[in-house]
Amino acid sequence: MVRNKFISGVLSALVSLNFCTYAHAQEHFRLHFARNESEFFNTLLDNEKTLDSLQKWVKNTTPERILSIDVSVFASPEGPKEFNEELCRERAEEFNTAVLPYFKGAEDKVNIHIGGEAWEELRMRVANDKKLRPEYIEQILGILDDKSIDNETRKQHIATRISEHNYRFLLWEHYRLLRYYDIFITVKPEQTEKAIEQVELESTEEKPVNEVETAVEAPVIEEKKEKVEERETKQERAFMAISTNLPYDITYIPGYGITSIPSFTLEIMPGNSRWTLGADVEWPMWQHPEAHRYFQINNITLWTRRYFRSRQEPRKKGWYLMGNINAARYGIGFNANKGWEGEGIGASLGGGYRLPLGKYFFLDMGIAAGAFYSAYDPYVWGNDGSNWYYYDYNGNPEAFVRRNQRLWWVGPTRVWLSIGFDFWKKDRRTK
Repeated sequence: MVRNKFISGVLSALVSLNFCTYAHAQEHFRLHFARNESEFFNTLLDNEKTLDSLQKWVKNTTPERILSIDVSVFASPEGPKEFNEELCRERAEEFNTAVLPYFKGAEDKVNIHIGGEAWEELRMRVANDKKLRPEYIEQILGILDDKSIDNETRKQHIATRISEHNYRFLLWEHYRLLRYYDIFITVKPEQTEKAIEQVELESTEEKPVNEVETAVEAPVIEEKKEKVEERETKQERAFMAISTNLPYDITYIPGYGITSIPSFTLEIMPGNSRWTLGADVEWPMWQHPEAHRYFQINNITLWTRRYFRSRQEPRKKGWYLMGNINAARYGIGFNANKGWEGEGIGASLGGGYRLPLGKYFFLDMGIAAGAFYSAYDPYVWGNDGSNWYYYDYNGNPEAFVRRNQRLWWVGPTRVWLSIGFDFWKKDRRTK
């Protein structure tokens, strides 16, 4: 028994020595943003290669080894300070969907800091630049180190007091690399881990488990569980959107004139899928009997979209492809001499781009082409004192069949430039 205690003491001392001898290891990854963008793109600069390295590193590291994940968010020092600060905050929110999924099991160890404008990084890069002539480096560093001016004035001096050629060089060679995440991951050294495992194994072999010890340890486990649950939060995502097609609000119809086509679009975003479901409704019901002008259409379109984002998103944005089917009925008349009424069905394929305007609003634009088939009848105004409209048909009345005309249309079927609103909800739980 004395011998076992002696061995345990030696092992404990070795563990303590390991903690003192081996400093915590730290890994560093840097991911970049495009100018004025809070949206993260895998294909920008070396982001894809960095993410691959990060993924491989995480696979070879257990979450238990990770002590902390410190993320600093930076913007390049150009443009208004307030805009850059807001850009950093949006980029910090983007981290939750762009990078956080790579740290499965260690999400609660992430600490995000707003670094702001990357002045220190710019100075370091300029001071170490091997392409600029020494006198130019001295001139730029003189502006960067001038304590008598604020940063907004400093930006103006850099843009106006150095040559245009050197300023363009700074923008390309340095500024485009100053919009980034700096990710520092602190981990326990492997040697320490092995020493701890050995002590735990020795302790398990030496000390029998009794009822008293079990009773003491159980509340500690429960307490830890409660603390984990307290750290659980909900993340937001857009789940539904509504919009209206702006070109339909003011539409010119040959023979009819300027009119409006009320329109409404609903888009449902299930989960974090790249696919969405939606419906469009148009219902102009205008009539001017005194001029024999009618523009009455009831059209409903059901569609699905596939967005080309390279990862899961809290909202839909970017390029997409779309397929749809539609059904319509209509009554259209431009004058007393001719009108048409009928029903039809169609199918189309198209594509577009969805551009966020802040958190809630967006601009959606695109075009579709396909085929539309309709069965219809032409009609005319009788001008016989009855004020009735008659089918434009010459023949035996007993042989008349409604909807005996056919229309096939192949070509553009829809153009849209819509302004819309995203609805958000909290539904994804993370630790």
